[in-house]
Amino acid sequence: YLSLAAGSPAIQTAAAEGEYPGFVLLLGSAGEPVRQLQTYMNDIAKRYCQGYFVPETGVYDEQMVKAVTEFQRGLGLTQTGVVDRTTWDAIVDLWRTDQNAGLPG
Repeated sequence: YLSLAAGSPAIQTAAAEGEYPGFVLLLGSAGEPVRQLQTYMNDIAKRYCQGYFVPETGVYDEQMVKAVTEFQRGLGLTQTGVVDRTTWDAIVDLWRTDQNAGLPG
């Protein structure tokens, strides 16, 4: 995957924590935005004792596709396995809501 994504903007870093990176994350994407997303998803899965846990590798692999699809289903979004702006914002909004509520991480 990394060789295919090497010239892709998906290798770039996110501008700020929780900020949409400006491009779709999908199978083969890699870098800090993917790692941030993996962290948010794992925090949410841990808090709610459900969902898929994914290794925080910064690589968007088949396991990420499955986990993202499950999150999309749970959030009432179209299930594509791809993280567009809508999916990113829904996941980050839920993560931030939990952070602001002081729920344990």
